[in-house]
Amino acid sequence: MRDSSKTNQYLIAKISALKKRNQELEYSEAESKRTEQEMTILSDIGRLIDSTLDIHEVYEQFAAVAKKLIRFDSLTINLYNFHENTLRAAYVSGLGIDGRRQGDLIVLEGTLSETVIRARKSLLIQPVSIDEIIGQFPKLSPIFQAGLRSIMCAPMIFRNKAIAVLHFRSKKKNAYTERDLRLAEKIAMQITGAVANAQLYAGLKKTEQELKESELRYRELSTIDDLTQLYNSRHFHYQLKIELDRSNRFEQPLTLLLMDLDNFKAFNDTYGHVEGDQVLSRLGQVIKRCVRVTDFAYRYGGEEFIILLPMTRPKDGVAVAERVRAEFRKEAFTPVSGQEIHMTLSIGLAQYKLQEDLKAFVHRVDELMYQGKKSGKDRICCES
Repeated sequence: MRDSSKTNQYLIAKISALKKRNQELEYSEAESKRTEQEMTILSDIGRLIDSTLDIHEVYEQFAAVAKKLIRFDSLTINLYNFHENTLRAAYVSGLGIDGRRQGDLIVLEGTLSETVIRARKSLLIQPVSIDEIIGQFPKLSPIFQAGLRSIMCAPMIFRNKAIAVLHFRSKKKNAYTERDLRLAEKIAMQITGAVANAQLYAGLKKTEQELKESELRYRELSTIDDLTQLYNSRHFHYQLKIELDRSNRFEQPLTLLLMDLDNFKAFNDTYGHVEGDQVLSRLGQVIKRCVRVTDFAYRYGGEEFIILLPMTRPKDGVAVAERVRAEFRKEAFTPVSGQEIHMTLSIGLAQYKLQEDLKAFVHRVDELMYQGKKSGKDRICCES
């Protein structure tokens, strides 16, 4: 009987050892599969990060992939601005906290992010006493009020500097383990490069946009006459080439008006350049009021002005010229107190002839304007 009892004990111990061994193997196999899955998902995060420079797209894809590794009810990425000592909620996913929204600025002082950034170490908070942890970190109150009970924070370090903090939060008590914390650190490392690259890309895009705006402003300054706020002769020659090409290609009418202030030199010599500039400026205002948005108005040089009228025949061009001439004659100038002076214009007008040379066209209109001068001024001359 003793031998039988010993045999049973031996068999029981053997079976127990085998069960334990099988459990260990199963656990080891499960751990191996979990580790393999983690490595695969971390690799997926790396690939999606390399696939785009659109940081918002990166965040969205990252949150979806990260959830396969770590369950969370709230995930946020807070970017750190060390110049201003502030945080910006660059990405917010899941449960809202105290109305916080993506893009909101957060004062760094007293936050978990501050602790993580200063120490450059991760944090795992799963308090037994909420009051106790709020006493240490008052700014956590909205998080716990939102029903969250477990928090993990991992620093995102780039070139030895913390540039952001990744937060995982769960409504479940004791939701995270030390292993989860190490995994959060790995995930933070994976996305840090994307955030840094996206920030650099955004900075370059901003610089590029600023350069474009500066270039546009420079072009405006280089093509706008300061005194009249009309285009200058540089813009005229540029735009005229475009309009001549369009007219030739589509056989569309194009009319040009060239106007010159009558007796302007005498006015300038008598009353001075300041009063003369007033005349030029007011003529620019009149011309602006009289043209369509599709027309182009220029101060060509000195007291000469040009209006370029696309898709316009001479008959309609004359109507524009008459309107400008009539409106400008109403303008009263008082270089001397009690004395009103009214100025007049001589205007030449012609339609472009298909395939005509640019210089020949302008010269033809110029000749018509001088013909008006010779005929007594204050008139419009156009080809019959």
